[in-house]
Parts: sequence; C-alpha cells; structure tokens
Amino acid sequence: MKEAKKVAAERGLNVVFFGGGNMKIQSGDKIINARAFVQGNNVYVRVDHSEFTADQLMRHEAGHDMVDKGEIDIKDVRKRLKEKFTPEELNAVARAYLEAYKDTGLNADEVWTEII
Repeated sequence: MKEAKKVAAERGLNVVFFGGGNMKIQSGDKIINARAFVQGNNVYVRVDHSEFTADQLMRHEAGHDMVDKGEIDIKDVRKRLKEKFTPEELNAVARAYLEAYKDTGLNADEVWTEII
C-alpha cells in the first residue's frame, strides 16, 4: 500500500483504503461494483482483492484520473495500441474487456478507459 499512497500523493489525490468486498456505487440509474474508483480528489482502493493489489488498483485509478484531467488522450492511446499490436491481438483484448464489463452498463468508450 506504500506505492498506492505515493501514487495518490503524486496525483494530488486523497486515498481511502477499504476491504470486505467491492463497493457498490450508484451511477445514474445503474449500480456499479467497484474494486477502486476516483471521485473528485478522492480515490477509493480495495486492499483485499484476490487478484489485484492495492498498488495495482491505485495505478489503474491514476490512469482514470489522468484521462479525466486531459493528461491522456484516449484516441492517442488507441493509436499507439494499434501500432504495437496486431488487429487479432487487439480484438482479443477488446473481447475480453467487453465480456468482463458486460453487466456494468459502460459503453465502448468507457470500456476503453478500463484498458488504460
């Protein structure tokens, strides 16, 4: 969690750690189960996930913060991914993410931000 705290501080975010399962967040008319999420200057990070460490989740949320603040252009990321991976590899990644996020209500662009 040291790294998560460091990344949050570098981004000017207040990190709140939690455990005991994912948080349920009301987003419009849908409820999202989140391992971590950014809300304003706060980032909430689960510490007891079976697959991802708090540090990994924090780095991922830092990516969302960068997108939200215009520091990362999603179109540029897509372009760089297309340069690095074959269409088949990208399609496999896209299918995996679409499957993983199928019940979240996220649209295709929102799912792309999860890849970052």
